[in-house]
Amino acid sequence: MRITKVTIEGKTYPLIFSLNAAEKIEDQCVPVRYLGKCLIKPEEFGKNGISVVKDVLYILALEGSRYCAAKEIDEIDGAKVNAELPEKDALYADLDYAVITDLTRAIYECLADSKKKE
Repeated sequence: MRITKVTIEGKTYPLIFSLNAAEKIEDQCVPVRYLGKCLIKPEEFGKNGISVVKDVLYILALEGSRYCAAKEIDEIDGAKVNAELPEKDALYADLDYAVITDLTRAIYECLADSKKKE
């Protein structure tokens, strides 16, 4: 599986777009085939754009943390990963609105990397 990462408040978290992540995204947000469009125009899906970013990123991080713990992976691209993920509200509590672009980019990178052949 391809692992990407996101850094939040100086801590690096692994991201994985797995089958489990896809299922959770579909259950909580939108069908995966519409995710890119929903991130760009959430109002067309009746969604709050910030909530979509926070929810999707958290799902990808949960799967990444689970995978890294199971495979005993503690580093990605030279960065030490935080395998223990805080609760969602705590993870985003002290972030400035300006980071939304970086968080969205991390989602896109994770989705794109998941399509690459190993």
